[in-house]
Amino acid sequence: MPLSKTLGLGNRVRLMRCTPVVYLDCIHVKICDAGTVRTKAVYLALGLNLSSEKELLGLWIAQAEGG
Repeated sequence: MPLSKTLGLGNRVRLMRCTPVVYLDCIHVKICDAGTVRTKAVYLALGLNLSSEKELLGLWIAQAEGG
């Protein structure tokens, strides 16, 4: 399965042609949601293009890591 489909990027980003390096990371943050503090996972996909420039490919917020 192509990485763009795995990340849910669809046709918005052409990874194979212009992004040879992709970093995936996650950070847990505390967010006030509906009057209570909850821990949520923020996922980040960062690409490095052929010109050695960083590109933000996507940012997602989930209930917890793995969700």
